[in-house]
Amino acid sequence: MTLTKLGEGSEGEVYIAIDLKDKNLFAVKKVSLQKFGKTNPAAFLQLTDCPQVCKPFGLILDEEGECVYFLMERLRGKTLKLLLNSGDEIPITTAVGICIEIMKALSYIHSKGMVHRDVKEDNVMSKGTNATVLDITGVRKADKYSQFAQDTVMAVNLLNEMLLPPDSRSEGAVWTPSDEDQKKYPKEALQDLKKIMEIQMKAVPSMDHATVEKLLEDLQSISRRLSGATNVAQYQGATCSSSDADPAQGMTQQGSTSSSFDSKGIPSPFFDKDELMKKMEALQAEKDNCSRELVEAQKKIKDQEEQMQQMEKEHKDDFTRVNKKRMELKLKVKLLQDERLMTELENLKWKAQAQHLEVENQEMMMELDMLLLKDKKLKDELDALKAKMKKMQDEDARAEE
Repeated sequence: MTLTKLGEGSEGEVYIAIDLKDKNLFAVKKVSLQKFGKTNPAAFLQLTDCPQVCKPFGLILDEEGECVYFLMERLRGKTLKLLLNSGDEIPITTAVGICIEIMKALSYIHSKGMVHRDVKEDNVMSKGTNATVLDITGVRKADKYSQFAQDTVMAVNLLNEMLLPPDSRSEGAVWTPSDEDQKKYPKEALQDLKKIMEIQMKAVPSMDHATVEKLLEDLQSISRRLSGATNVAQYQGATCSSSDADPAQGMTQQGSTSSSFDSKGIPSPFFDKDELMKKMEALQAEKDNCSRELVEAQKKIKDQEEQMQQMEKEHKDDFTRVNKKRMELKLKVKLLQDERLMTELENLKWKAQAQHLEVENQEMMMELDMLLLKDKKLKDELDALKAKMKKMQDEDARAEE
């Protein structure tokens, strides 16, 4: 697996990884184990069955046992932060739709007894009203209600930022519907949305804060009413345009009207030949542009594959060199160990011989002591015999006299 650094977050570095075997791409986050304390870093592996949550694949502990690598799904798209910083106004229906997706992700995480703890614009990938919650490596088991509420408060804060006009997003204001919003959408739906903002954006989470399931249900209801109003407005606009138009403009050369109707009786827009040709030319230009981009992308992919093959070859050469050096070191260590064992064996041999000689010396000393005792005893007996012989001589001398 080859790593390419992508960026760095508050908890650790983020990489793009490619499996050299099957060329699959992964997102990899490197985090110090000290950040987890007694918490199990593998908790995020439970979050595998929700399309609104970045899919986890596994984790790897480094050789030193100091850091852990989290393997996750590699997602493409724009973060919510980029969307907010673009300066574009986000439609209410889009903002509510994205928040619904975030709430679905939080509902799934909370159902596992865990909390995300870092729901922010950097950690949400959006495309239209679809959204995926990222950075699930920091999920933790919740031990009190306020931790669940903190997740929902952060999600509603994101909704508030999306609803605010671009020039008011950095001012910390709470969204209220504008006059244009009230003309376009049902007032009741807007008031319900405003009420959610006022309650959920309290500084300190409390029991007043709704559960993520209740918020999800309320937002889905609001979304249906907002979308229904948008569809009605579009239908009324199309009808008015058709009735106010000059009938002569709707006639073909044969004298029939050029407008057509769909299965629901809603008039479809009319395009004359020149306009259709312009659209076809624009589509052809767009197609040519896409073809060029595709060729460039294919070239980039080919270049990347060649680079990866070169990197793979270099890694193999490095591995061979390292492995050879490791084997040489192992051989040297073995020789040193054998030499040390031989030295210890010689020392044991000399020690045994010394102990044997010491025992022999002690035995000889004991024999010498016994010989000395015998010699003394013989001397004593000799002296006694000498004394006895002298006494007999003296008696013989006296007898002769």
